[in-house]
Amino acid sequence: DQAINNQSLVLEEVTGAVHTYLYELLQNANDYPYNGEDVRVKFILTDRYLFFLHTGANFDLLNIVGICGSHQGEKSKKKETIGYKGIGFKTVFVKNDYVYLKTADWSLRFDRARSNREMECEEDEENMTPWVYMPWPTGPEELDSEVHSIIDSIAADFRVQFALRHSKDAREHIEQLDKVFGDDEILLFIPHVTDVEVTVDGRVSHHVTKDRNKWLVWSDKDPATELLKWVRNEFKNGNGGKIPPKFKDIDAVQISFAVRKDGNRIVPVENARVYNYLPTELRLGLPFFVNADFIPDASRSGLHPGLLWNDTVIGDCGKFFVKWFASLLETEGEYDMESVFSIYPQVKSTDHYPSLFMNNVHSETGKVACIPATKDGEYRLLHLKDIIYDLTGLTRGENPVLTDEEFYSFCGMSGSLPHPDIR
Repeated sequence: DQAINNQSLVLEEVTGAVHTYLYELLQNANDYPYNGEDVRVKFILTDRYLFFLHTGANFDLLNIVGICGSHQGEKSKKKETIGYKGIGFKTVFVKNDYVYLKTADWSLRFDRARSNREMECEEDEENMTPWVYMPWPTGPEELDSEVHSIIDSIAADFRVQFALRHSKDAREHIEQLDKVFGDDEILLFIPHVTDVEVTVDGRVSHHVTKDRNKWLVWSDKDPATELLKWVRNEFKNGNGGKIPPKFKDIDAVQISFAVRKDGNRIVPVENARVYNYLPTELRLGLPFFVNADFIPDASRSGLHPGLLWNDTVIGDCGKFFVKWFASLLETEGEYDMESVFSIYPQVKSTDHYPSLFMNNVHSETGKVACIPATKDGEYRLLHLKDIIYDLTGLTRGENPVLTDEEFYSFCGMSGSLPHPDIR
């Protein structure tokens, strides 16, 4: 009875955005690279199955235990992985009633029909079988020809091989595959997966790769000393239930940003999503992507509400944006200056997370030297307080009324005009 109740609770918890299972499979591929190599992924859709194959490391015993239970995954304590709950894999069971795994010497399946037969369930008792916790050893003779045709033909370096059989119609996977792999944004913040190929009915429908010529990605580590101290106290006092156990051992919080680029021009992204390595559905109205060690809700559609952790990290993202913004302007000419200023956020929303982010952007902008100026032939970044705002327009345009030197002499003010490109 306890296993059945756990199964119901887990499947209810992971049921959210219908494509979440694809995120969890990508996460699985990312978290165990083989000898530090980049990981390649294939999704192959046939008549009845969706195959998920990757070149990461073979599963070991602890990995097998992790997918057979819940909250038992050893990722929950590994700081370098992007998964942590130990229940994400269960998303594959929401729409699939048969999941086969072949890796190293392991060949097993989760099979709802087989579990029901072994438990001698009547038709009206089929939901009473804890089949997601019941792996069945599976020999080659137990696999149908459709599985053999893919598994037997795949290259040997695809060390982890899954076959998911949809409970109704495998074609339902197509909409989700199109949604997730319809653009090249999905791999932005996943450290190890660099190539995903999706094949439907023998034809490649999507091929996503990491292209650093199209994307500018910046990362840094936030010491978050007080936040990490709070986390450790929460666990010490037995209040860490909603916080990933590995967070009490990390040394810093990872924060990243990404935006499109075209040569040296920065190209804003319209209403970009917030990432927890993989995308959520949370949008702050920003023209760039934000990624950090957030705590997502079970469906990965948003952030877990009411947590000091998420509130603090999203506020710190606002501070780190200003640091990133200044770095884009540090070297004159490296990036088109006007395009850099096009991503400075102008969010007016009073919603919780946008407000936390923008409050810290505004406060940090006043503290960091991030406004480019040129004076006496020297390019440098200055604080806002050291910038002169020429509201008269006398120094603007290709043929200004006054040169900078004439303006300084005329007004007698200390400080510097901003760089001509942003006046």
